[in-house]
Amino acid sequence: MAVAVALTTQCPYCIDIHPKAAREAGATDQMLGETETVAAAMRAGAAITHATHLFNVLRIRRATIGNPLLMQRDCVYLLLEGATSR
Repeated sequence: MAVAVALTTQCPYCIDIHPKAAREAGATDQMLGETETVAAAMRAGAAITHATHLFNVLRIRRATIGNPLLMQRDCVYLLLEGATSR
């Protein structure tokens, strides 16, 4: 678990220390490889999830082209809506 957190947070000190401790506890190359894959998936997953906000803003911009005031109002509404739906 510590190795996965170290990889996800990209802490160089943790990346140096925790794999050594995992090895001492009996972790194999396969276990460390699986840990790396899970950490990469978790980090990429956040980027994919947050990309939905980008697509919502782009959708609103397309719908409000030519009316900057409407676009600004709708973008603020979208941000507020997103904050309350979490």
